[in-house]
Amino acid sequence: MSNFFALVFLVAVVLAIIFLRKSSKLKKSGVDNAQAKKIGLISIGVAVIAIIVVGLTAPATEDSAISEEPKTESSDSIVVINADELGEYGQELVLNENTDSPDNTIGHFVPIGKYKVTNKGKYPTQVNVYKNEKHVTEEGWEEWADGNVVLIDVGESAEIEVQDGYFVNVDAPAHIELEAIN
Repeated sequence: MSNFFALVFLVAVVLAIIFLRKSSKLKKSGVDNAQAKKIGLISIGVAVIAIIVVGLTAPATEDSAISEEPKTESSDSIVVINADELGEYGQELVLNENTDSPDNTIGHFVPIGKYKVTNKGKYPTQVNVYKNEKHVTEEGWEEWADGNVVLIDVGESAEIEVQDGYFVNVDAPAHIELEAIN
């Protein structure tokens, strides 16, 4: 939205310059310049309004824009996972690597154990716990050999267990927290 108003600002400034210069030339030649002057002043007004709107719709500071980006972090008993981010435990994994359609994903190899997983995102999400072992289907495609899937609504929690050799996987725009259960 702010890009549109920035473009309006640019066009208005160019028009203001053109018509104010035309007004100035007409005045020197003794011709009535009221119409050109009026268009130039209106263009300046549109430019001012457009720049105000751009200022209102743009992020207040660079820090606020950065804080909107999800971060992956962990504490002693809580692991925060955001889709498409490696974070502390993430590793890039690929299914069907040597094909026309490789499937790139991130596996979060969190410590083994039971976790309370909470959906902190804005949308329902699917949390996958897969074994880091590939299986080839009858059609010749690779998939994870074993795994469990949990569907979690916004703000809700579920329990998962991560065994040795397994990893947690989520798809965008997922944002989850894993809290270790003792």
